[in-house]
Amino acid sequence: MNKHLNRFVCLGLLLLFSFSLLSLILSCLGCSVQPSFYLWMALVCVSTWYTTCTRNGMWIGLPASALLLFAASRFFPSDLSLQLNDVLDRLTGAYMEQIMYPGETYSYLNGAADHSLLFLFLAFLLSSYMGAAISSRSGRVSLALLGSAPFFVTCLAVSISPPILPVFGMVLFWFLLAVGGSHYDEESVSYRRVLGTVLPLSLLLSLLLLYVNPVEYEYDPSLSPVSQVLDKLYQNLDTRFNELLYGERLSDPEHAAAGADIEDEEAQLPQVQPSMPWQDSRGDIDLTKKPDPSELESVFLQVSAEQNGALYLRAVSYGDYTGTGWQRSEESAPGSALSFVSRSLAAAGTATHSLSVQLMRETVYRYLPYFSADDQGYDSFVPPGMRSRYTATYRGFPESFSDLVIPAGMSEAEQSYRTFAHEYYTRLPDSTRAALQELCMQNGLSPDMEDPIAGVAAFVQRSALYDAETAPYPSGDYAVYFLTEATQGYCVHFATAATALYRCLGIPARLTEGFLVEAKAGESVDVKGFQAHAWVEIYQDGLGWLPVEVTGQSGLETEALGAHDAQPSHEVTPEGGEASPTPAEETQSGTLPLPVGLLSEPENAASPSWSSGPVGRILYLVFILAALLAFLPLRRKLLLLLRSRRFEQSDTRRAVIAMYKCAQKAAAYGSETPELLVATAERAAFSQHEILSDEVERCRDQLFIALKSCYLKQKPWNRFRFKYLSALL
Repeated sequence: MNKHLNRFVCLGLLLLFSFSLLSLILSCLGCSVQPSFYLWMALVCVSTWYTTCTRNGMWIGLPASALLLFAASRFFPSDLSLQLNDVLDRLTGAYMEQIMYPGETYSYLNGAADHSLLFLFLAFLLSSYMGAAISSRSGRVSLALLGSAPFFVTCLAVSISPPILPVFGMVLFWFLLAVGGSHYDEESVSYRRVLGTVLPLSLLLSLLLLYVNPVEYEYDPSLSPVSQVLDKLYQNLDTRFNELLYGERLSDPEHAAAGADIEDEEAQLPQVQPSMPWQDSRGDIDLTKKPDPSELESVFLQVSAEQNGALYLRAVSYGDYTGTGWQRSEESAPGSALSFVSRSLAAAGTATHSLSVQLMRETVYRYLPYFSADDQGYDSFVPPGMRSRYTATYRGFPESFSDLVIPAGMSEAEQSYRTFAHEYYTRLPDSTRAALQELCMQNGLSPDMEDPIAGVAAFVQRSALYDAETAPYPSGDYAVYFLTEATQGYCVHFATAATALYRCLGIPARLTEGFLVEAKAGESVDVKGFQAHAWVEIYQDGLGWLPVEVTGQSGLETEALGAHDAQPSHEVTPEGGEASPTPAEETQSGTLPLPVGLLSEPENAASPSWSSGPVGRILYLVFILAALLAFLPLRRKLLLLLRSRRFEQSDTRRAVIAMYKCAQKAAAYGSETPELLVATAERAAFSQHEILSDEVERCRDQLFIALKSCYLKQKPWNRFRFKYLSALL
């Protein structure tokens, strides 16, 4: 029995190792595999386990592994050399970005879209080594660490925030391996300790993940003394290496200081390439430029979300209005406010979601959904990071922002930024401000109105009809022209007018652009140029930047520059000739009209996870406890069945010794070992006399009587331990 149990545990350890390490490598390198890859990997692990953990298994396991790999090469008709070149390119990029040129972005080839076949061969090699290591007669722990720790550490070096489940899987693998002992023996009982450890350890990890969500962890190298020491050590070694190589310092202190100033200046405002249909060559918004039709069908990125619904993918915000366009802020803000709201939502326990993004074009932006905690120091956008594929973790929209409170540790930074926002993001050209002040007086728009955010949004939405084919305006001030003369416009015109109106009322506001995507759960969706969109962000004191939709029902579709299969009708009022779009029905494409005003809990947004919030956490804990209580009777039945087989085995000596061990285990509860059982067990262990089956039955009967008597004397909690945890009765 021990032999089969030990082999079963070895298989479990091998599967845990393979799935955890391969998933970690795939994630850190940004490689992709087909869903069926994991089934093939499990089959390969079973074949390598049979090869290494069973006697004469090589004659069956190796041919089976070869057949599996051959079948996989036919099932995954990919070029293996192309996959290998692409993985080597990703390794080169990680080395360049992490070691040679930190902060720079490596241009990846992305030569292979699927790496299933290559990683299946890697799974065969790793599982073969690990199968031999965990079944080794000596040094199995050190051999297993030697074959797994280098890969694990390398992955952590490539990705400072790796996926948490594979990391936990590797830690669990090492822990269970250590529990099993340093050598493998088919008849050893050490692996029973492994099985007994799995349940409490899994429960502990579940409780830990319940109260401490690893996804919320934010790594800040500036707060880590170890990171500072390593950075300093690297700089010293690099300087010393250059001295030895070139015989002198590469630059004098003054030149180095000047170079640092240049680098800091460039870091504040990186060079931008056009990433949206209406951007000019410098990355600024040019309202006189009509979107290029060829760009509208170009794929900018691919996204895969956890749930269905509309997603605002934020790219960049603009602060300087020129009359005919927008420019990014030339001033450096006191820190970044991009993560203020997300951290407030985290403190409130709002549900967490994730989104996978694959960039299809070069860009200096990271496209992120609201409200992401990804913040790298820039106030209006987030740099793209290290690679073209990344996963964004974000908080869902709350039902209301009024109940949110910024964490106490960020209040000082928020107050400092608030002063900057009210000074900078309320600026307008003098002529624009004068014209808009008169317009506000005529239409009753003021900061003292009941809801100025919604009031301005509704006013702008009623000012013109949405038309993606709108020609450039014959004006030097697009905001004023849109609100006073224009009869049509598209999202950038609506957002420009609304941002200017908010600023005129003293509300900090900025125009934000990105993509508005109809996500489909578990599916990869192409995001094209016609889905580019623009909206407004207003700064709410004490909280941060909040998105405001002003295009609204005039835009009709979430595909903001999209098809024209449905357009709103409008009536011209006799008083002022103002265009007033009538609400439109759902379009033929199935998309819904956009909301107007402050975005909070959109109708098509996914509901918060049932496990979020205090009530959800209590329910989750109750669920774990209920599952545990349901598992205990099954575990007891299994242990009693195994014990019964040991008591009834044909070898009467081993049967009596097994009974004696059971009696010794019950002695911890105050049970007395029957004298007949003690004498018979001594004969079985130390003499050559035969133990008759009648003696075995009498010993078993007396043992059961002693166990029953001990159980009845116990208190309720000890009865529970005696019966279900120790499975003695």
